Amino acid sequence: MIDDSSISQIKLDEIFKTMEANMSGNQITLITGLLILCVTGYFTYSNVLEYKQKAYEMDLTQTYITRMADTIDKALNIIEHKDVQAPPRKLIDFM
Repeated sequence: MIDDSSISQIKLDEIFKTMEANMSGNQITLITGLLILCVTGYFTYSNVLEYKQKAYEMDLTQTYITRMADTIDKALNIIEHKDVQAPPRKLIDFM
């Protein structure tokens, strides 16, 4: 019985050994340099995306705080301008 996963299994160490045997020193240096650049670019890109996400969340939080503060200020202004003694006066006038 043949296991399907063993058919599609890629053996990277054998691939690298075969490639290394058929390459010159300059080609190996070039491939290594490109690999280092790709890995560095990948990690830099992921850090940039993480930074942008945090900046977006901070901007969203700041917008939320500003709008909530404005709403609270408006509510407090309405409360201050409202005649707080009106209900007791109406009750006393009714009696």
